[in-house]
Amino acid sequence: MITDIAGLYIFLAGLACLFVLRFYNGKFWYVFLIMGIGLMALRFTMDDLVILKPNEQKEEYLTFQNSIVYTYGNGKTENVYIGSNTIINDTEFDLEVESVAYGTTAYSTNGNEHEASIPSYSCQLLSNGIDYYYNEPPSSIRVKGGGSRIKFWLHK
Repeated sequence: MITDIAGLYIFLAGLACLFVLRFYNGKFWYVFLIMGIGLMALRFTMDDLVILKPNEQKEEYLTFQNSIVYTYGNGKTENVYIGSNTIINDTEFDLEVESVAYGTTAYSTNGNEHEASIPSYSCQLLSNGIDYYYNEPPSSIRVKGGGSRIKFWLHK
């Protein structure tokens, strides 16, 4: 497992390889092409794992592993299956995930739809990534072309 920041550096290393390729006229130019595309693709094939800690802290990781053994803060140990959007709730609070719709109509807190519940000291595989952790989402965002956008909010 690597941190989300390290995943960004992997992507940037791939981009740098492609940038070097632009100015490199040597014999092994294809090495930079393969490394650039490979490193950039590597970042996007890894699964996201978010561990929610007490005091509204979170740790984000990227991994190729399909499961890990995780020990929660209360001492419970569990084999956690990891998919594209896995959340581990290592807090004593039950958490809720709601969708927030943005677009041509105004945002309304009453209009949010419940998406999932994550009990305390448990894990859950979500169908979508979380855009807002704990804090109230903004009342409006810029949506190009007058379209609509759905974002996801995790809170207590």
